[in-house]
Amino acid sequence: MSGAYLFKEVRVANPREVFDVDIRVSNGRIIELAPNLKERCKEKVLDCAGLLACPGLINAHDHLQFNLYSRIGNPPYENSYEWGNDIRLRFTTTVESIERVPTRLRYLWGAWKNLFSGVTLVMHHDPYSHHFRFLFPISVFRHYTFAHSLGNETNIVQKLNDRKQNTPFVIHLAEGTDDVTATEVETLKQLGGMDERTVVVHAINISPKDIDVLKQTGTSVVWCPSSNQFLFGKTAPVYALWGKVPVALGTDSTLTGSVTMFEEMQSAHRMSTRSAQEILQMVTETPRRIFNLPFDAGQILESGAADFFLLPSNSADPYEAILNAHPEDIALLMRQGKIIFSDDTTLPSLQNRTGSLLFGERHKTITNHRCIKLFHKLRPFLHHYSYLNAN
Repeated sequence: MSGAYLFKEVRVANPREVFDVDIRVSNGRIIELAPNLKERCKEKVLDCAGLLACPGLINAHDHLQFNLYSRIGNPPYENSYEWGNDIRLRFTTTVESIERVPTRLRYLWGAWKNLFSGVTLVMHHDPYSHHFRFLFPISVFRHYTFAHSLGNETNIVQKLNDRKQNTPFVIHLAEGTDDVTATEVETLKQLGGMDERTVVVHAINISPKDIDVLKQTGTSVVWCPSSNQFLFGKTAPVYALWGKVPVALGTDSTLTGSVTMFEEMQSAHRMSTRSAQEILQMVTETPRRIFNLPFDAGQILESGAADFFLLPSNSADPYEAILNAHPEDIALLMRQGKIIFSDDTTLPSLQNRTGSLLFGERHKTITNHRCIKLFHKLRPFLHHYSYLNAN
């Protein structure tokens, strides 16, 4: 559903400020933010009194093809290499059944997994696929280079040589609790791989000296607390990184991580001393800076992309409302000026005949008929999505 919209009486929660306003959307952009805007011809007007607008979230780490998996493994492990070897040996049947699903379908479900919890832009830690260019429902960051990890690259020196100027280089690093992962920051530094382009994912097993290296070299960190806790019972020392190193938040895939970004934000809040507003910044403005994203990524701004979602404003603190949200709570998600889904009860005027899914007890109108078909095709693999009626 696309076109011109006027969202009346919305409370906007940007990463740094909260304000009450009307939002006018046309041609995929927010063309006006002001109070008491007047309806224009052919504009769909939505009464949003009591609703909170949050900018589309940015998932700084996912593997889109792995979100049909529920968590597998027998943790705790000493490092990610041990876990990888274990699942290949002991969970062969599970892996083979999911790998038989066509890659495009697995990518598509990874996109919807993110959209259903307010994410409109995702960082995919694998090669950028041609599948992401055509009729793909979510924005996938494409200007990056990467290595999987020090222990899973046959030629890490070549990967480092392939880096580009002013382009993020992403790598899993220090993902474990043992002596092997404890040396990885120093190893990457000695290889010349630590600078302002470097984005380290996980950074669990790091020392105060390693943190100094990260700070001095301008390296950034992506934190995946749920995945870390599942695999190792330990996560990155965010309390020590805070204020020294930029830290963004990622879900990882459901193979080890969270089913929703909201769950990941709640885990991050529990495992750190960061406020609800700071947690929102970790999925909006911080990844915008780390990945050199456009000015409007993670913000609701005039002339910016119309990427945002609406929630009930059921808390005195809007940031607490966002932090404690669930997919069921989303009244509407808009990406690039198109309504992706909406809640039939909160916004009944947006119901159409495309199709709907049940989030808990809430019917959501999905405007993309391919999503409905995808859900029914993949239903046998979706039991770990507890908010979806996949049984």
